[in-house]
Amino acid sequence: MKKILGALLLFFSLSVHAQTGTAKEQIDTTAGNADSVEVRVAVLPDSGATGAADGNIISKQIGSSGGKIISEDGRIELIFPAGALTKTTNISIQPIVNLLPNGNGKGYQFEPSGTRFIKPVEIIFHYSQKEDETCPAQLHFMAIQNKNGKWEYMDYEDWDSVTKALKGHITHFSAMVDGNEVELQPRDVNLRLGDKRLFYLELAQAPVENLGGDELSQLPTGPSVSSVLKVSKWSAKFGTFVRDDAKKIKAIYSAPRNMPPGNKDEVTLNLNILEMVKDVSYQKKGKSQMKYHTESVPKSRLKETATFTSTVHLNDVYRVFVTHDVEYRPGMGTIVADASSFDVDIFPASESQPAHVAITNIQRYTPDIVKKGRSMAGCKLVITPVAGTNSIYITTDYKDLELSNSDPPEVSFEFPAASSEQTYFLFHCAGKTSTKPEALKAFPLVPKIKFIENGLGQSIDMKAYKILVSPLR
Repeated sequence: MKKILGALLLFFSLSVHAQTGTAKEQIDTTAGNADSVEVRVAVLPDSGATGAADGNIISKQIGSSGGKIISEDGRIELIFPAGALTKTTNISIQPIVNLLPNGNGKGYQFEPSGTRFIKPVEIIFHYSQKEDETCPAQLHFMAIQNKNGKWEYMDYEDWDSVTKALKGHITHFSAMVDGNEVELQPRDVNLRLGDKRLFYLELAQAPVENLGGDELSQLPTGPSVSSVLKVSKWSAKFGTFVRDDAKKIKAIYSAPRNMPPGNKDEVTLNLNILEMVKDVSYQKKGKSQMKYHTESVPKSRLKETATFTSTVHLNDVYRVFVTHDVEYRPGMGTIVADASSFDVDIFPASESQPAHVAITNIQRYTPDIVKKGRSMAGCKLVITPVAGTNSIYITTDYKDLELSNSDPPEVSFEFPAASSEQTYFLFHCAGKTSTKPEALKAFPLVPKIKFIENGLGQSIDMKAYKILVSPLR
């Protein structure tokens, strides 16, 4: 199966005039008559930092008779034909952090860096099912980075959908990563239940400076895509899609209001594919100029599609409203009502991180005098609350988080035992001339805050505090 990347473009319900920008800059290129998909262009970097080591190095002596070396994780194979090397060389593969926008997984540093081969060396990249769902294999590309950080971009030559392998050839050693020419964005996103998010299609564009360099073929550079089939299909396992009438874009995803199994959703875009012939001319006023001519496409190909997917990690959020009535200066009868609130985002455990919560939107309301005190020792106490502070101390820190395995689960955590000394009242005795602040301690809430993650409002009495919990959906 010969790869047609570089001659493949997507035809769907758009008219897009491409623009350029800096690496990974998202540029809105949607024309006013778009009716289903928004397309943005991400300009790949011309150069950049090389990723740090991120795994165990594998080394092997390979001589002029040829040989093969495989990375420790099995993702990369290098196959040296006889005559590629003039002498026995210590060849190594070191996994590194992938710093390339649109990159997949780890990158790989091949050593000795800069080594050139008499005959091209075959490189095989083994992709995962998830990577195939994110971007079809035939729309992957290979990026090579030399020791100076300069990037070169090339097509793979073949792919095997059965063994999930992409194949190409290289003539020298440097760092290598696998990337997506086209992908759905955001590729992986966290959303609250009930929230909305615009999804769009992102096209990778090689920098103009990269054109015409080395032996590498080029990725499409700023395509203009016109609609001929008007066929695109958005879907989600649990959420829904709605049309944005203002932009006429049918790609606004709405997360479900109830938590699905696994606490995640999957968004899919299915598009028709047509073959194109790319005719690139540039160097007009310093800017690249592109022209595309359509080949006659057999009717049998009109039904071919490309499928792109994104993962939506879902979390629940609740607003916790805390009230507290306290007698100020016991014996004088002054009763003060305090109130604070905060939001709790609940993130169940996933394959990439443990269960955790995020405390946000902390609000501290000005204390309210609900009962005036009596005189004592000839002094009538007058209290003036200080705006924006009170005796209920809440922080973004928490400890002892527990998420039960029940359905629905119970959430419990507590704030650390640290106090905050502050001024939240001004007071003086009536008839006296002096007015001074008084520093008082506000202590964290105790004991643990507990509520059920059931999507319903709840009222909880907790020692001296009363807590109202409401879902935000």
